[in-house]
Amino acid sequence: MGAAYALQADYIHTKGRYEPMTPSVNFIEDPVTGFPQNPAKFGRPYPAYTNITMTTSTGKSQYDALQMGLNRRGSRFTLGTTYTLSKTMDNHNGNRGGTPTNWFNLDDEWTYAGADQRHRFVANGVVFLPYLIQASAVYFVGSPRPIDVNSNLDPFGLGYTGA
Repeated sequence: MGAAYALQADYIHTKGRYEPMTPSVNFIEDPVTGFPQNPAKFGRPYPAYTNITMTTSTGKSQYDALQMGLNRRGSRFTLGTTYTLSKTMDNHNGNRGGTPTNWFNLDDEWTYAGADQRHRFVANGVVFLPYLIQASAVYFVGSPRPIDVNSNLDPFGLGYTGA
């Protein structure tokens, strides 16, 4: 767009597979609901142990975004703006391994990631002052991230909290 302006538009798609998860696997599956059964009532597959945490590579994620930018360069100042429209989904609650609520059905864990931010706008400017001094500012604003709903209780009676 002329000598001083630049416009960009990018589409990004990433699909993560075989990401780490750390489920607690010492539960018996309820054949009717597909949820873990209460170990106090139904026991455990390995009764000598309470929690058995297994590290697996069953995590997955997906990121899709449209990134757009407009920049203006001049001899005295530079301005830049970017806007990102995106969606981030995953089936785990962390980048170093998440603990699923229901190990028996990981498809139920697929939801908006804790890092999902639908809209993000960034503006920046640099002014070139005398004596080789530069002044700059950055402003960014974004939509709120998803609320991670947890409980400090044990709603499924599994012997651990945070489900």
